[in-house]
Amino acid sequence: MKKNEMKLVVSLCSAALGCHIYAYTYEDCRTICQLTPGCEFWDFETTTLGCWTKMATGWTMRARDINISGDKAGNVLWEGYELYKGDTSCF
Repeated sequence: MKKNEMKLVVSLCSAALGCHIYAYTYEDCRTICQLTPGCEFWDFETTTLGCWTKMATGWTMRARDINISGDKAGNVLWEGYELYKGDTSCF
């Protein structure tokens, strides 16, 4: 297991606050989405390192400079936008 992979596992296991999960990078947030049942999109806040996993529907996109969002496959990356609402169920 690589050092960054260990950090991700620790984040998944110990830092869940409701559906708010800490991640070190937006790439980690995307990986969390890939591991979360029902997640199709994710939203990462760069100042708090917060990661939110999102369903395929139920969210709206809003401009927000401190967020990066995208899809779980890594085909879409929206810098400067958050996905509001539409969170998946917590672990």
